[in-house]
Amino acid sequence: MSDESLELVEHKINMRLSDFKSKKETHRKRHLTLTIAVGIIGLVSTILLGLNLESEPEQETIRITVLSMNALVIFLSTIITMFGDKSFWIKYNDTCNDFRDLSFEIEFRKTHSPEITEQEIKKFKERYQEILYRTNDSWTAFRSKQKSDK
Repeated sequence: MSDESLELVEHKINMRLSDFKSKKETHRKRHLTLTIAVGIIGLVSTILLGLNLESEPEQETIRITVLSMNALVIFLSTIITMFGDKSFWIKYNDTCNDFRDLSFEIEFRKTHSPEITEQEIKKFKERYQEILYRTNDSWTAFRSKQKSDK
């Protein structure tokens, strides 16, 4: 019975670890992409503002282009703030590390003694649930803060 229980806990840890790795990468990529895009657009608009063009139509075209680019920067910055990708990237990275630590503890325990008691399995399961609760609580707190900031 205890082998099956331990296998179930290990299976759940591996599933959650895979899930949170995927989420972490999604948030990391989106945050980096948006942040780099904002930087590049800001850089290009600054360069365009510095151009000293002779003709009035060219100056007007540049002015409208720079205004549009700045509006895009504001929009992308709002997305960065609204979705909180950096916060979730960091939190999910912490969660992955916690699951890796738990997995290591189980593996270490199995190598030092083939017989693992039900009490030990229960502690592993409780630690697994604690990691999930902590992660869910931070997600809920972030979203609640967003609602209260409106």
